[in-house]
Amino acid sequence: MAELSLDLFCTLDADGFYTFASEACAGMLGYKAWELEGRHYTELLHPQDLTETQMALRVVSSGFRRRDLENRFIHKDGSEVRILWSAAWCADEGLMFCVGRDITGLSNYGRRTAGSEQKPAETSREAFPERTGAAELPKGTEADKTEMEFSELTKDLHRKNSDLQQFTYIVSHNLRSPIANAIGLASMLSTADRNSTAFDRSLSYLRLSLYRMDAVLKDMNTILSIRDRHSNVGREKVEIKEVILQAMSALEEQLREVGATVNIDIPNGLTVHVNKAYLYSIFSNLLSNSIKYRAEGRRLEVGITCRKETASDTAILFLDNGSGFDMEKNRNNVFKLYKRFHAHSEGRGMGLFLVKSHLDSMGGRIDVNSQIGKGTRFLIHLSGE
Repeated sequence: MAELSLDLFCTLDADGFYTFASEACAGMLGYKAWELEGRHYTELLHPQDLTETQMALRVVSSGFRRRDLENRFIHKDGSEVRILWSAAWCADEGLMFCVGRDITGLSNYGRRTAGSEQKPAETSREAFPERTGAAELPKGTEADKTEMEFSELTKDLHRKNSDLQQFTYIVSHNLRSPIANAIGLASMLSTADRNSTAFDRSLSYLRLSLYRMDAVLKDMNTILSIRDRHSNVGREKVEIKEVILQAMSALEEQLREVGATVNIDIPNGLTVHVNKAYLYSIFSNLLSNSIKYRAEGRRLEVGITCRKETASDTAILFLDNGSGFDMEKNRNNVFKLYKRFHAHSEGRGMGLFLVKSHLDSMGGRIDVNSQIGKGTRFLIHLSGE
């Protein structure tokens, strides 16, 4: 478990702010994990190491991995801590995953630092490794395997931390509000005249609050069931077109009411090895969103295209000509729970969250692009025989 490791696991967002830190930061830097989160990495970095570290992290952000980044951080007590970092950028998460080891007691850092001060040109070459991967360790080595395990563990910790934040938000906002309303209404009903209009109105509001509480609890149960099955998702060979047609059939009445056209371009017999219920849910939610957020003044058109990229990888393109949304403003919230971008339409903000959760559990990924007034485009990647 990461909390038992002496190495520091952390993540940085695209702007260089800590979004997660493991408990090892307390022993290494003197700060609790929560004290690090939300701070910029340069706040604790030794000023003399700022330029080289910034250069190295820019390279990592462009797709390179680093296993040999050494720098100095300032401990909470003011002392210097020398750290050896491994770092990699994850485009899907929009985060940099880092693993740091305290090497303060190792003398080779001092020799290496002295050498770098005498030969700045060599330092520059080291900070910008060749894309060919010459600086990478041979695949399959024990060190490479260990780093991959660290990287996966850090990603898993970040996901768990995000889940915890999501549930904290649900409890403090979505659940707390209807509970508070129900308590207040129950208190009013205890003293109100049972034959009065106020009593009937309060009772109606109480029922509404309880329905909202029930909806939130159902959402939480759905999310937990997906998370529990994350590492043990039942898979089978599924024909994509068949699942899409099933999802369309369930929404047939709604599609007909809005006069929607769904164009499918999928080779017959194209199959993927996935959880069928999850794939059905993905298409159902995407279609439902297209109907819900269609553009005013034109007929809804949906296009679904599937192609094999490799023997085991399949790409699915789902696009519509709906109302779209502002990508610049909502880029980081598209797949988050209870995030909605169209106030005039009904919805709880669960659909795209479930789509992303289902794909995560099956090892897939999804990219989105949208323009206001033009529509939305989703590109899904599924892997596995």
